[in-house]
Amino acid sequence: MGGGFDPSLARRVNQLPQVALATGVRVGMAKIEGSVQQVVGVDPKTAFGIFDVQPLQGNQDNLGRDAIAVYKTQATDHHLKIGSYIPVQFATGTRLLRVALIYGSNEPAGNYFLGISAYQANFTNQYDYQVFVKKAPGVSSAAALAAVKTVTSHYPGATVLNEAQYKAQTAQPINQILGLIYVLLALAVVIALLGIGNTLALSIFERIQEIGLLRAVGMTRRQLRSTIHLESVVIALQGTVLGLLIGVSFGWAITHALNLLSTSAVSIPYRTMVAIVILAALGGILAAVRPARRAAKLNILRAIVSE
Repeated sequence: MGGGFDPSLARRVNQLPQVALATGVRVGMAKIEGSVQQVVGVDPKTAFGIFDVQPLQGNQDNLGRDAIAVYKTQATDHHLKIGSYIPVQFATGTRLLRVALIYGSNEPAGNYFLGISAYQANFTNQYDYQVFVKKAPGVSSAAALAAVKTVTSHYPGATVLNEAQYKAQTAQPINQILGLIYVLLALAVVIALLGIGNTLALSIFERIQEIGLLRAVGMTRRQLRSTIHLESVVIALQGTVLGLLIGVSFGWAITHALNLLSTSAVSIPYRTMVAIVILAALGGILAAVRPARRAAKLNILRAIVSE
C-alpha cells in the first residue's frame, strides 16, 4: 500500500486473521556525513519480520530514540562501527545518534534507517509512506488482498497492490525512461548505418584502381562483395563494442551515484547486449549492400587505368 497514512492503518491491518504481519514505513530527509540522505523510519518489532536487511553487526532491538542503523558501505566509507556516534542534521535540529546496527542489504532500507521512536523524535511528519503486509500461513493471496482492502476502504487515497503489481508500479517510471532511450538509440543506429554506407561508398571511390587490380588477378564479384560486407561488419562491431563498454561504465557509475535512492544494485543485461551485437552485425551487412553492389559492377579495365 502506498500514500500517506495514519499509523492506525498498519495497526488495523495487523489485527486481521488473514495477515501475519504488517508494518508501516516512513521516509524523511536528513543531512548525514556532509550529504543529504533519505532516512527510513520503521518499527523494529514488526519491520524485521518482513524485511531482510541482513544484519551484520549490532542488534535491531537496540534501535531506540538515540540510535541509527547504517548500511555496510557507508559504515566502511566513514569508518563507523557499533557504538560510534554520527551527527545527523534534521529539520528540527542536529542530533548525535549512536550506531546500533550495521546491515548488508539497503533495499528498501536505504543507507540509513531509524527505529520508530527516533523517527518520531526528529521528524514532524508522522505518517506512514507505505504499509507492507505479509499474509498469514495457509491464506491465499487473493483472500489476504480482499481482507486488506476492506480495511483500506476507510482510508481515502490508499492503493492496495499485490507483489506483482507493486513491482510493476515501481518499474513503470524506469520503463518509460528506457522506452525513450530505446527510441533515441534506434535513431542513432539509423544515422550510424547511413554513416557506414557513406564511408564505404567514399572508400570504394578512393580505391577504384585497387579494386580493379584485385578483379584482374582473379577476385570474383561475389568475393569482392563479401570483402566489403565484412569490412562494414567490422566497422559496425567496433562501434558497438566500444559503445557497450562506455554504456556499461556510465551505467555502473550512475547506479552507484544513486545510493541516495537505494538503487545501488547493478544488473548487466547480458542477453540484451548479445542481441545488440548480433543486430549490429546484421546492420553492417545491410549498410554495405549498395556500396558492395556498386564495386562489383565496376569495369575492370577502366578501374585499373583510373587515377
